[in-house]
Amino acid sequence: LYSVQSKYMKAQALFSEALRIGRQILGDDHSDTLATKQALVELYEAWGKTNKAGEWKEKLPVRG
Repeated sequence: LYSVQSKYMKAQALFSEALRIGRQILGDDHSDTLATKQALVELYEAWGKTNKAGEWKEKLPVRG
């Protein structure tokens, strides 16, 4: 919801916490953890932080 409202800092904080917990409990390659990484990519793109979005894209598995 914060992303939709352009409250990017709040959204980033929540996604970062969700990612930390997901990695700890589920592991880095679990589908929920990967979905959080994808959400961070989308957040940074919407926020206009393309470099940050690119960094997170590199952490996702290649689709194809």
